[in-house]
Amino acid sequence: MPPTSPLKRLYVIETLGPAGAEYLLLYLLLAMVERGHHCEVAVLHAPYDLAPRFEAAGIRVHRLDIKHRFDAATAVLKLGRLLRRGRFDLACSDMYFASMYLAMSRAIAPAPRRIATFHHVDYDIYPADRVTRRIQKATYGWLMRNAIDAHVGVSRAVAEHYRRHLRLPRIQVIPNGFPIPAATFDAAAVRATRARFGASCTDFLLVCPARFALEKGHRYLVEAMALLRDEGVPVRCLLFGAGPLENDVRAQVSRLGLEGVVTLHTPVPQQTLLDVMKASDALILPSPRGEGFGRVLAEAMALERAVITPAVGGALDFIDDDRTGLLVEPESAVALAAAVRRLVVDPGLRLRIGAAARHVIVNRFEIHIVAAHWEDFYGKIPAGSSGRGHMQR
Repeated sequence: MPPTSPLKRLYVIETLGPAGAEYLLLYLLLAMVERGHHCEVAVLHAPYDLAPRFEAAGIRVHRLDIKHRFDAATAVLKLGRLLRRGRFDLACSDMYFASMYLAMSRAIAPAPRRIATFHHVDYDIYPADRVTRRIQKATYGWLMRNAIDAHVGVSRAVAEHYRRHLRLPRIQVIPNGFPIPAATFDAAAVRATRARFGASCTDFLLVCPARFALEKGHRYLVEAMALLRDEGVPVRCLLFGAGPLENDVRAQVSRLGLEGVVTLHTPVPQQTLLDVMKASDALILPSPRGEGFGRVLAEAMALERAVITPAVGGALDFIDDDRTGLLVEPESAVALAAAVRRLVVDPGLRLRIGAAARHVIVNRFEIHIVAAHWEDFYGKIPAGSSGRGHMQR
């Protein structure tokens, strides 16, 4: 499909490591290129693992190579020079530092219209309760209001979060998109994947891929596994991730005697994670404040897997309780355990939820559907924007 306008776009991101936001940008830009758009990427600093995937599709990757993400002077200078030299029509950013430096570069390169995309609800989890945090939040809010032309949130929850915290009056909601994996079932592959991670074919297998951090709520999940173990419910839970609370989670598992029930694993490549999801019975994400979007929830749903998560955050945009997933009370190990128990004792419920879940994801989050939303949005950003967040409605 031809593009709606021949705009030259630069996408700014912090790294190209093999993580969620980076993969989502890859999926979007591959779809954009396929639809005839010219796209380039500016990366603030290493790692650059996914750069070859972009370059193989003809997407130029500019490695800015700043020494540290707080090196604002170098980042703004390099980014400003790139924007002027490249004569871009649009500059789009993902994540905090990329958006901040894109806004600051307006003093050097005022011409490109700028879009910032928000993914998280972190101000509710890590409040600006110290002087330095209050200054950072005030500075970031001023930059977003005065040096960015348009703002996007990946869910209604994210949009409302930034309206409230940064006083941004207009935030467009455009969800994340991704290629929809085939929901094929290969019994031999399932057995092999389960064996690789120490689970048998008779285990009810839960998967939780999430960074070990406060906002992910692992402690409630581990407590729920202890409740199920004490009730004799045969459940195994695989945790995939890394992060500052990893040792705390390991200690909790050991303290509760759950070594044979809950196992921790380092992050795995995207395809391996999809294989693990296929081999599982359900995916659980216990984030007490909810996810900004919940990409792994959507991916598991695309694979016809039942999902369990608190009834907050971006998941409310696409999970209908008891129909496309199970929504539970936040910060409650009892509620998580009850939801798991329902799926264990009622295989028919798992199948019904899985089938309905895939239908929703295929029709709303397939990457070309989302790319079309972006094309429409680009056309609503007026030429010669003032840099004060105005957008055509």
